[in-house]
Amino acid sequence: MAALDTEDRAAAAIAAVRNQRRRILGWASMVAAAAVILLVVSIPTRSTDPIQNAVAPLVDQASIGLRSTGALESSDPAQLGSWLESQMGYHIDVPAISNAVLIGGRVIDLNHLPAAAVIYTMHGKQLTYFAMPTANLLGTTISNDRVRAVSSGGFNVATWTESGAARAVVAAMDEKEVVAVARECRQKAAGY
Repeated sequence: MAALDTEDRAAAAIAAVRNQRRRILGWASMVAAAAVILLVVSIPTRSTDPIQNAVAPLVDQASIGLRSTGALESSDPAQLGSWLESQMGYHIDVPAISNAVLIGGRVIDLNHLPAAAVIYTMHGKQLTYFAMPTANLLGTTISNDRVRAVSSGGFNVATWTESGAARAVVAAMDEKEVVAVARECRQKAAGY
């Protein structure tokens, strides 16, 4: 009887250890699952909108302004246009934007292709007009010539195409103002 009693106690002890291990493994599994859920929820997702993803380099370039090499400070549109043409190898329009003051421009590398950034101030804020070939990543995402607005990084970006080239206006201003500037530039380029 004593031997059977010892066997029962040993079996009970083994069962207790197994049950304790199962509880520990169960809790560990729940903690691990919660950690995975928190990690997945905290990872920012990229937008599925190709323009939203493509404008990020424009916002980065707009925040630089004229503080870089390869820039010309000039309030003369003819002088700046001539300089940009000599840098780019083709004519770049420097639009006269209502209520904006031209301060200069620069040639930028945008997705491994040259683009022009013409910089203005408007209502005390910087506004950048970009002219780039449609072969550029942004240029390939703009499929028609209507003005389209997106927001990115505290900036509003209005994009469109004209004469086979991609254009954008970027500013930390109200979306309606940025779109109005884009429409004005588009109309002036069309000769309206």
